[in-house]
Amino acid sequence: MISSNTIQNAYNLTGDRDITKQLEDLRKKIYTQECINAQNEYDLDVSKARNNISNKYYLLADQDFTAAFKVTESYPNCMIDKTEATNLKNGIQPAIDFLNKLIEIDEDVNLKKYSNAIAVYIDAEKVFKVENLDNALVFRLFYHDYIAKQENTLLFMQ
Repeated sequence: MISSNTIQNAYNLTGDRDITKQLEDLRKKIYTQECINAQNEYDLDVSKARNNISNKYYLLADQDFTAAFKVTESYPNCMIDKTEATNLKNGIQPAIDFLNKLIEIDEDVNLKKYSNAIAVYIDAEKVFKVENLDNALVFRLFYHDYIAKQENTLLFMQ
């Protein structure tokens, strides 16, 4: 692929103001479209996260936020405002932390790393109580269901 600069040099048009201006206008349009596309991608990720939060799918929402933040990092010159995503994610961070700890417990139990599973369980219980997750009916039911489904030799007591 031949660049516009190569063609300008080949035909001795590097000093032509009209061509230089048109190339600059084209660059601006391309840049603007990239930013519009990036903003749309970010908005879609945040919208999916909002939907997942309303359905109580906090780990999926966390993945959506990760994708949204990746867009803002990939296009720093577009200056996408990530305040909404940051605030929404901060609002569910305790739930994300708690659910990730439950996943870690499952992994440790499956690997028979019982002492680590117990330590993580104690940590999860602190998050559950400190962040007041026990006041949310959804988490109370989830937590009890999680404990009840344990089919292994390790039994967690409340």
